[in-house]
Amino acid sequence: MSASKAISEFREKLEVQSERLARMEERQVQLYKMVETSLSNFAEISNRVTGLEALKNKALGMIALIGLLAGVAWDLVKQVFTPRG
Repeated sequence: MSASKAISEFREKLEVQSERLARMEERQVQLYKMVETSLSNFAEISNRVTGLEALKNKALGMIALIGLLAGVAWDLVKQVFTPRG
């Protein structure tokens, strides 16, 4: 009688442990999904930042070119309208 009782207690403990293990596995899968989503979001943000930096560099180049052209034009205007001599 005590052997069958010990076996049934052991089975109950084994079932409890199996349930705990299943819950731990579910949590682990959820954590992996969260990390995967986080890395995906990070990659997307990184790509956007890289695109914005490229756009910023193009804008700064255009501004520098416009500034250079405006400076040359201003020098030409000054030469034309400045009395010589």
